[in-house]
Amino acid sequence: MGKVRELPQAGERGLALDAAIDHGLRAIRNRGWAAELTDLGGAPGAWKCALSADGRHLANGFGKGPGDSARAGAVFESLEHHVSGPRFVLPETVELRSSHEVAGGALRGDPGVAVLADTADDLLACRTYRDLAGARTTSVPVYLSCPDYLLDDHEELREELGDGYDYAVVERYATNSGCAAGSSEAEAVVHALNEAIERDAWSLLLLRTFLAPGSPAPAVIARDSLPEELAELAGYAEDRVGKPVTLIEMTTDLGVPSVMAYSAPEAGVPAHRFGCGASLSRRHAVTRALNEILQCVATDEAFGVPEPPLPEHLREYPPFFACGVMDFGEALTRAHSVRFVDTAAPGGPEQHLTRLAGILTGRGYRPWVRELFRADNGVAVVSVIVAGLEKFMVVTSGNLVVPGPRGRAAIRLREAG
Repeated sequence: MGKVRELPQAGERGLALDAAIDHGLRAIRNRGWAAELTDLGGAPGAWKCALSADGRHLANGFGKGPGDSARAGAVFESLEHHVSGPRFVLPETVELRSSHEVAGGALRGDPGVAVLADTADDLLACRTYRDLAGARTTSVPVYLSCPDYLLDDHEELREELGDGYDYAVVERYATNSGCAAGSSEAEAVVHALNEAIERDAWSLLLLRTFLAPGSPAPAVIARDSLPEELAELAGYAEDRVGKPVTLIEMTTDLGVPSVMAYSAPEAGVPAHRFGCGASLSRRHAVTRALNEILQCVATDEAFGVPEPPLPEHLREYPPFFACGVMDFGEALTRAHSVRFVDTAAPGGPEQHLTRLAGILTGRGYRPWVRELFRADNGVAVVSVIVAGLEKFMVVTSGNLVVPGPRGRAAIRLREAG
């Protein structure tokens, strides 16, 4: 037997990258869609995949990293963005549920769901999600994972579904975080769970830095402790950004390595060149964060992305304004240094899924999954909601949201300490 080819991305993908790209493109072609791939520059940098049907644009996806890694990411993200959008919210896939019933259900700890209890009881569109064991199901509002569903452009869709709910209060909690695509359902769910853990860690970092009493100092990974290839990647990121890049250690009580690669913004400008990564492999978490900041540079250069405006509407809430701007400059002057310590990761996506599910359920956080799409070759798009994990990081998009029980507990623990 020949040598077994090492699985890419720390075992999170089940196929070699060239095979994964072919797998994704075949799933796209079999639906009658077309994919156009464009190199946005950088080595590593970013690629773009534009998805279309009969010349009509459907969605864009962006991938980060070197070569095939970026191409694979772009292909699968384009599929994810299309399938997770309103075009796939069909009458046969939704059911109408009482908003107060949903508010008191399995997702009651999520601020974006709990707020339903404070509004008029009305019917709203939901989809059925299952737990990872397949033993239980729960109703999840469509808006929670599909922000575009709430746009005026889709008012006719809501009417067709019989959804007359007034979303004015809850729309700020809508995010497609937790939607992911992969060569298999297990691979897609692993991607989604890592994203949920990453966003939770990012949220807690914001809360502890800008809302907790005493503004505790963050931890940063010492550059001289990085393995050679990560040190080279960090140096390349600094060359491309043109500024220092700090690796902020965000790992929470979940114990899944979570890292932010951060470059301080100009005075009076919200942070916009940063990247986050979470993985059972700390090496891969750091790689993902650095590649994401490199993707920011590549897309900025390719499209001339303007600097984001200040969230002026948050100024009357200074701690939330600080979170929205995300200037860690002062906090980093007090940061303490930690050494890079790698962690062992499983060899394939099924094993990653088992480990991640065990970590989350062991801490009382139940993942809920809905398969949004499955191609004949197994390519899947999923939406995953992890009840209880924080999504406060949407404040960096200018959304005035409140932290959930987990975030509030983190602040109280810091206050008590």
